[in-house]
Amino acid sequence: MLNPQFQDAAKGLNQQQIHQIKTFFTSCMWELAKCMRLRSRVAATATAYFRKFYTRNSLCSWDPQLMHVGCLFLASKAEESSVAATTLVYYAKKLQPTWPFDTTHVLDSEMVILQSLDFRLALLSPFQPLAALTTDAGVPQKTAHRAWAVLNDSYYSDAPILYPPQLLALGCLVFAAAMDGNSDGQQQQQQQEQ
Repeated sequence: MLNPQFQDAAKGLNQQQIHQIKTFFTSCMWELAKCMRLRSRVAATATAYFRKFYTRNSLCSWDPQLMHVGCLFLASKAEESSVAATTLVYYAKKLQPTWPFDTTHVLDSEMVILQSLDFRLALLSPFQPLAALTTDAGVPQKTAHRAWAVLNDSYYSDAPILYPPQLLALGCLVFAAAMDGNSDGQQQQQQQEQ
């Protein structure tokens, strides 16, 4: 079996286009989860499932328009925030009226995703390590909020499936602290110049 990236390349997709497609559907998942008032952890889990699914499958073989909703459906179950498939389809069509799928498609996609993930739904999340780091280290609230934003943004990449959750949490905190340090340093420099 060909590598999924080779299959996509054979269909005319380059790396940048593949990245843009994955990023777009990640954004769609987060928007759908927000519209349905699901916890961010559900959206994060769905994103990890989506990214893992497409490391093993070609974008051209399985329509990401369907699979991003299927991943959100599966993640809602795994994170104990279960949503009925009919409700999910209703909101998907509300956000995108031309969405061409129905409840049966979403239910069928669930099994395809499960098989591709080898029925391994447990994910180690970086949310708990980040909460512990910010609390234990006495991180200023501004930096902690920025670290959470960086962590949420990290789900637009493959970082959550490539790195251990503790390392990802620490990286987000260091990045946020560096950003706050730079902005504080710039403010001090501007004040000294005046």
